[in-house]
Amino acid sequence: MTGAWPVRVVLAALAVLIGIAAAAMVPAPERKVAGFQLETMVPKQFGEWRLDPSIIPVSLAPDVQAQLDRLYEQVLARAYVNSRGQRVMLSIAYGGDQRDALRSHKQEVCYRAQGFTVQNLNVSTTRVNGGEIPVSRFEARKSGRLEPVTYWMTMGNDVIVQRTDRLIAQVKQGLFQGSVPDGMVVRISSVDPDVPHAYAQHQQFLDALIGAMPPEAARRLTGR
Repeated sequence: MTGAWPVRVVLAALAVLIGIAAAAMVPAPERKVAGFQLETMVPKQFGEWRLDPSIIPVSLAPDVQAQLDRLYEQVLARAYVNSRGQRVMLSIAYGGDQRDALRSHKQEVCYRAQGFTVQNLNVSTTRVNGGEIPVSRFEARKSGRLEPVTYWMTMGNDVIVQRTDRLIAQVKQGLFQGSVPDGMVVRISSVDPDVPHAYAQHQQFLDALIGAMPPEAARRLTGR
């Protein structure tokens, strides 16, 4: 325990220095042109999954919708169903200026704003493109509905989880590329009282989705 305190101090100081460097080196915001359309980039059918047009996305509270419109140029919300009638919901939001990504896009905050109770929030990993990326997972509850959620955020070419991840990605983008990083929020969820089953299904769904996408599109979605 005696050696842990200096390490925390060093990490905190490093985060502050990175933040100062980010503010100094990142250029004035320029909203990037995505060069793609989520609507066409993400297939409507892949593997055993097909688009389920009978599921209409839940309407958001006006203040939540206003923030989405401010932060994102593109938002995709779909539900998919397989031959067994199992459904998975996919939500992807793209923004051209992701410097404030971690604070603005935490999905647990969005769910709470919609009246859900968030439980068992944790950071885990999921397989993508022959490797792994960190993801956040939690269980959202409301009126007897249990919705396990898996999500991640990209910033430039990096997946970010903690504030220090965001600062480092911002410095890399500004220092070496001279631009403001764009990025995405990718969320997979399902209504399922069996939480381990839901997370396993999220992985299967993601495997099929990434396997059906061109390599560049898959890289944009997963940060690798």
